[in-house]
Amino acid sequence: MLVQSTPPEKKTDSTGIHGVSARRVTVNRDPTSVAVRESHEIPETRKTGWHDWLILGLILLLAAALRVYQMGDLPPGLYRDEAFHGLDALMVLAGERPLFFVANNGREPLY
Repeated sequence: MLVQSTPPEKKTDSTGIHGVSARRVTVNRDPTSVAVRESHEIPETRKTGWHDWLILGLILLLAAALRVYQMGDLPPGLYRDEAFHGLDALMVLAGERPLFFVANNGREPLY
């Protein structure tokens, strides 16, 4: 069996980025033959079939079901910081315009 291979060519595109060209070597396994063919073609990829889309759809459906499962119960409630931010928002909606919110260790309104 004869295999003749050279290193892949380095190519530079218009942006100056270096890359390596794809290469496929075909070897004839007949010991009497010395033919080796090189091809710089990129092999074709497998086409997407209906079963691939079905699997993707089932994964997305499972993800959506797990996301909305017990949405009203989980998480169990607001954390302290979220509740303070809500109370500060209600205070601003009521017409107050403070420069500093003193609740929850204080913070600025635009923070």
